[in-house]
Amino acid sequence: MSDKCEKTGIELEFEDIDSKNLWVAVYNRIKTVSNAYDYTLDDAKKSENRTLNRYRDVIPYDHSRITLQRCSNDYINANLVEIEQANRKYILTQGPLENTIAHFWVMVWEQNCKAIVMLNKIIEKNQLKCSQYWPASSSSDLDLPDVNLSVHLDSEVNHSYFVTRHLRVTDKSSQEAPRNVILFHYTTWPDFGVPQSPTALLRFMRAVRQSGALDESSGPPIVHCSAGIGRSGTFILVDCCLKLISDQKVDKVSVQEILLEMRHYRMGLIQTPDQLRFSYQAIIQGIRTDWEAEDDNSLPATPTSELAPVKSTNGLIDSASSSDEEPPTIPPRGASRGPPPDKPLPTPPTTPDDELPPLPPRKDVPDSDSDQGNSNSDDNSVRNRRKRKAEPLPSSPPSSPSDEMSPQNGFGNGGGGDARKRKTEEKAASIAEKVKLMQKKQTDAEDKKKRNGERWAFALRVLTHPYSLMGLVALGGGLYYYALAWAAQGGHARPAGPASGL
Repeated sequence: MSDKCEKTGIELEFEDIDSKNLWVAVYNRIKTVSNAYDYTLDDAKKSENRTLNRYRDVIPYDHSRITLQRCSNDYINANLVEIEQANRKYILTQGPLENTIAHFWVMVWEQNCKAIVMLNKIIEKNQLKCSQYWPASSSSDLDLPDVNLSVHLDSEVNHSYFVTRHLRVTDKSSQEAPRNVILFHYTTWPDFGVPQSPTALLRFMRAVRQSGALDESSGPPIVHCSAGIGRSGTFILVDCCLKLISDQKVDKVSVQEILLEMRHYRMGLIQTPDQLRFSYQAIIQGIRTDWEAEDDNSLPATPTSELAPVKSTNGLIDSASSSDEEPPTIPPRGASRGPPPDKPLPTPPTTPDDELPPLPPRKDVPDSDSDQGNSNSDDNSVRNRRKRKAEPLPSSPPSSPSDEMSPQNGFGNGGGGDARKRKTEEKAASIAEKVKLMQKKQTDAEDKKKRNGERWAFALRVLTHPYSLMGLVALGGGLYYYALAWAAQGGHARPAGPASGL
């Protein structure tokens, strides 16, 4: 760890970007560079593999995708991410679908994985984000006869912000001994968002590291969220950078370059400017503290909002109300990818630790015009790299956790959050009414088409009935006979009657 009396290059870089509100610009630069990567996606786009992807715009590159040996189809939406200078390998994948659970466990077995890092809940904001791919209890195994594997739950331990499940995987087609796999399930990370503090994430990462799951001696850990790019990308970026920092000098580590290297293996890692900013926060806290120590006092206290009990649902269901705003859709890749979600970035958390000054609070995010101006400014402005004595940084004013995490919050705008929320609700109601009207028009059109089809079908049945056919034949025969008679009389029909006298 670096001397706490000196600011590292990463801290100075963070302060420079933060003070100028350039997170959107920095994120867009990373996105632009990685969008230019020329990697193929042929296997993921095959028709037989489309139903194996949770999101159509989050698919694996051909050159780094995991291939399955045991299945008739070798495809799974997963990539191997390798960072050689840190001696780290990770398998990043989507949350398993119901029809890919067997494929997921084949990957665990064939890649000799010792740990799974799960960063999402099964249900978040009333949306299914991942199918449950482990046994619900120790009394009932998960049998996968198609691939000759079974999974048994040995134990489950609930912590304040994550759950560990010890699983045993058995290959029924061989005499090989069962393998132990640990599922580390982080339960307080919102989709498309960030935790309120890096503390809980660093403690969770410490538990994963201490299990030996990240060591080179075992297979690569499987890391997933829902899409396998946002929260998953943040986790491996923080772990990889802290590993590099512990192995070499801090100022030689470039967070942005490491992220760009990771994006060579899986598209779209880290989905929002918020997640990029949080990665810096977690790395800086890891630099300032002895976060891998057994003593939890080495880290600042975890916000109480991240210590919600998980025993009732075991971290499977998000307690968020159904009225909460749904997260934005995952952006498409390439030229069709839209701008990042337009919402303010969270303020760094405050901490009671005297030796650990809080990270600087951000200025209010400017309006869209100002954001555009910042995006066009020089991203590579000269940073002050001179080391100096650390000075206490001003802490941000306390705010309620719900306000801080609200995507509609204006940070210090008083009732602005409520006004924006009402505006959002009114807009949603208007859209819902328009959708309802469109659905009604579509239903009426379908009903009309159905009625016309029924009429035509009835007419066709009448015309093709045997009696109808016989009548048509008789009518046709009569007309034919009349035509012959008319032609025989030279084209003049003579009326029938008695012959006239002389």
